Amino acid sequence: MKPKEYFEVVKGEVRERHFWKSVRCEFLGTLLYVLFGCAATVTWNPDGHDPFKTPRVSASFGLVEFLLVSSLGHASGCQLNPALTVSLLCTRYITLFRTVCHISVQLIAGLISSAILYGLVPEYSRHHLAVNEIGLGVTHAQAFGIEFLGTFIFVFSYFSSLRRKNEKLVPKALPCGVSITIAHLFAIEATGCGINPARSLPPAIFHSAWSNHWIFWIGPILGGIVGAFTFEYTRDCSIQLRNPQDRTSNQLVYSLQSKEDVASSLSLNTEVPAEQNEIIDEL
Repeated sequence: MKPKEYFEVVKGEVRERHFWKSVRCEFLGTLLYVLFGCAATVTWNPDGHDPFKTPRVSASFGLVEFLLVSSLGHASGCQLNPALTVSLLCTRYITLFRTVCHISVQLIAGLISSAILYGLVPEYSRHHLAVNEIGLGVTHAQAFGIEFLGTFIFVFSYFSSLRRKNEKLVPKALPCGVSITIAHLFAIEATGCGINPARSLPPAIFHSAWSNHWIFWIGPILGGIVGAFTFEYTRDCSIQLRNPQDRTSNQLVYSLQSKEDVASSLSLNTEVPAEQNEIIDEL
């Protein structure tokens, strides 16, 4: 795409009311996700002993993901995660401009939610509050692999759950919530289960905990990209449709938008003609 054409696409997106709605929803969703998810990591017992911390944190992140996708999925796709947003960019479902806007508000929302949480908890619970750290005896390679696989299963589940609803393709809440819970049960003892840079960065900033922080960016982003492409290329996502007006066969790619329209708005909520509803819903 030529620079002039790209800027026309950006101008078109900026003028869309739905674009700004999606940005607002990404901000709100990420703020609530990080706030309520990380709140479950708080140790309210002064002696620090909590035998139910792992299932509680896993359930908290999974349930809040379920509720937010149910509430905001129609507006922005409820990404709430830079790794997922980058995956959508790499599979050409959203534009670079939309990606930058969404990641920016996700990171800002994460910082605000961590500040709120820091002010709400008692002082004895603030030490390394919700910081992602590598567990004792876990190597860098193992931690990277755990973050990679945790994000992989979430992004793969997200892509596979996309369905048509009210003229838009939106994710289903249950697979997203369950995949987040599974990822936390798998990874929380080893790395604290970041799988989301917008969740990992704010605690690191508040506590200056930068040791091995690269793992909680590179691992989730690569895991998300591989998860997205795995779904794209291990399932028959393309179907042949017939245009009822000119009787010609057209290729429709089951995605957040037709990949033939990459030069257009590339919105998460690209509308699909009504005649194609039943075919898409069957996928």
